[in-house]
Amino acid sequence: METSSSQGARSRLFVAVLVASALVVASSCSSSDDTSTSTATMPEVAVLPASASSGCASPADPTVTEGAQTLDYGGATRKYLISVPADTGEQQPMPLVLDLPGFGSTAEGQDESSQMASKGTERGYVVVTPEASLATVGTRTGPMWNIVDAFSDAPPDPDADVDLSESNDVGFLDALVDHLEETMCIDTDREYIAGMSVGAGMATWAICQDGTRFAAAGPVAGMTQGLSCPASTVPPFITFHGDADGQVDYAGGNLSGFDLGIPAVEERAADFAQRQGCSAETTETPVGDDVIHIVWDCPTGAGAEVYKVLGGGHVWPGSTGRGATQTVDATSLILDFFDNHTSAN
Repeated sequence: METSSSQGARSRLFVAVLVASALVVASSCSSSDDTSTSTATMPEVAVLPASASSGCASPADPTVTEGAQTLDYGGATRKYLISVPADTGEQQPMPLVLDLPGFGSTAEGQDESSQMASKGTERGYVVVTPEASLATVGTRTGPMWNIVDAFSDAPPDPDADVDLSESNDVGFLDALVDHLEETMCIDTDREYIAGMSVGAGMATWAICQDGTRFAAAGPVAGMTQGLSCPASTVPPFITFHGDADGQVDYAGGNLSGFDLGIPAVEERAADFAQRQGCSAETTETPVGDDVIHIVWDCPTGAGAEVYKVLGGGHVWPGSTGRGATQTVDATSLILDFFDNHTSAN
């Protein structure tokens, strides 16, 4: 059995690596990147409850409102933002998207950067942006997803001055989705997860625990953060990654300059495609001058797509982040992909 001291050492290594990534990004991106501290507030709008005729599992709490919310989990109070469509029709079950921020980014910062909340609700999605627990790096503290177990094969770094909470973030995300299903009219066949940087790593780690919980995933600039994936199958995915990303190397191996042996983007994508029964053959299509769209040949209901941004860095495509390509809008393409994939397929 692994001792608590070895667990702590392993935790220190990977937070140090991922935090190094965020610190560099902070110096090169605009205020709507991973380190944004936007204080934008959401309007307090009542969320329609589930009804017996809607097909939802149970009646909802009519006091739930849009905006900042909390959920008690694992002895801690966890924050999330919730946005709902302006027109929910006749209380039909609504699709759900979780959008996970990168290290140091608040839920408000992720909403501002990805625009998933505004664009998703326009299409009828409930968009929830959960916030990670705080981690301390030297004198700096910021939200950080705990994906240490995804790197269980890497050696510890005893010199890293990092403290990571023992938060079970896979459990937190599961509990959050359960809570939303209980308190809102959610379509359980259309639950999705996306994220940026270590938020993308967390989204990937979540689908690697249970390949059936989410109908599809949309990780951006972080799908390869981690060395293992226990699930025998994974849901359809669409991912975006710059081939000049200096933090999460497109070609694999390096994570913020540390040679940890992470897989190449296309290597991991091919692995995840194979787990869905897709063939090894791909079609590559140029999109503008700086993007290549790579698609695997998959059976009905499956899906595997990579948008490779030529010369692209560690940034969300289509956002206002410094150096972000405007050739493709990652958020709109992720939502297009989600529109076409359900658990019922």
